[in-house]
Amino acid sequence: KIVPTDGNETALQEWIESIYELTSSNYFDGLSFDYESPMNLTAFMYDWYTHVVNQTTLYFHSKNPYSQVCMFFLLLLFCVKTIVISWSPYNIDGREYDYLSLGQVSDLLYVMDYDTRSQILDTCIAGANSPYYTTKQGLDGYLEIGVDKNKLILGIPFYGYNYSCEMSEMESLISKYCPIRFVPFRGYNCSDAAGNEKDFADIMSIIDKQLNNTEIRWDINTQSPFFNYMYESFSNDTNQVFQVWFDNATSLAKKYQYAKYLNIRGVGPFTFASLYKTYSEIEIQRAQQIWSAFDYFFL
Repeated sequence: KIVPTDGNETALQEWIESIYELTSSNYFDGLSFDYESPMNLTAFMYDWYTHVVNQTTLYFHSKNPYSQVCMFFLLLLFCVKTIVISWSPYNIDGREYDYLSLGQVSDLLYVMDYDTRSQILDTCIAGANSPYYTTKQGLDGYLEIGVDKNKLILGIPFYGYNYSCEMSEMESLISKYCPIRFVPFRGYNCSDAAGNEKDFADIMSIIDKQLNNTEIRWDINTQSPFFNYMYESFSNDTNQVFQVWFDNATSLAKKYQYAKYLNIRGVGPFTFASLYKTYSEIEIQRAQQIWSAFDYFFL
């Protein structure tokens, strides 16, 4: 059933009861709200969304008073009730939600520190999926508006973005600047929708196949790795360059360190399955490196 959005309290209560039955019958301890549509301060949904979350929290807690205990790595399954929120509270993608109130009426807030180039404000080029500065700016922002740090979970990506470079604008096949086509998103001409998501394991397979025509580079500004790779077009004997931006153990560790410095509740990846495709020896070794980066938060 879809949550009612018309202010009908009876329908809302029926929805909450049905969701509780669904989660409890499947031995889940709760659920996650992931509403990502645009909203402004005057919209009906601004207050209604908070009300829906609050009523759901009250009902779930009345049925399971011990359900506030969470396992951070599996928070989308085992946390009582989590709200998934944008990387910053400051009107990202038109999502002007009442984040402070949502934090007060829910158990956890999962900060999606990825897809941060959904609205590119400057030059339309490929860039980092989860720059270090958005981690800092986003978490600082939630704390600035008064969100309880003990409710914040830093969500980080186990995937990256693959961009096709506009060859007519490329300075060279190995250029660090990859102009991308204009793909509008919510009022902005350029967005990461010009690229496509690639799991970490799939990104590493490009390296294993030696398709890359540059080494894995490190961008100092965003504290993120990236590389170029190339395919030859059989139709017109030209080369097409792609650029991949992703996170590795080094870039993730830096974000975990800042999360630990702020003493927030936890960190959690999206998604676990992104690390594994073939379970080869090298793939498992790389996955272990990614997992070991969590030590920078927990130790």
